[in-house]
Amino acid sequence: MRFGRLTITAKLHMISSLKMKRSLLKHVLSRLRKDYNISIIESGLHDSKDWTELTVSIVALASGQIDSIFESIERDVSTINGLEVVSGEKETW
Repeated sequence: MRFGRLTITAKLHMISSLKMKRSLLKHVLSRLRKDYNISIIESGLHDSKDWTELTVSIVALASGQIDSIFESIERDVSTINGLEVVSGEKETW
């Protein structure tokens, strides 16, 4: 069994309040949980309305499977209106 962690830092556009940020992230997190069966949280930059940090964790049989899922997640997050992925840090054990 392999364990993987992906940390995504994203810039938020067209967000004018923390309430709007929370609403957008709630939708994003629930969609990604449903589509990929992953654990995901907002792990940093909680008080910033312009930035967010999301951390994803997953367990799989092979590290190649984890890499493939992480690439799909990054691609999906980058297509969400109002989010611009700035960086993604991957680790696999």
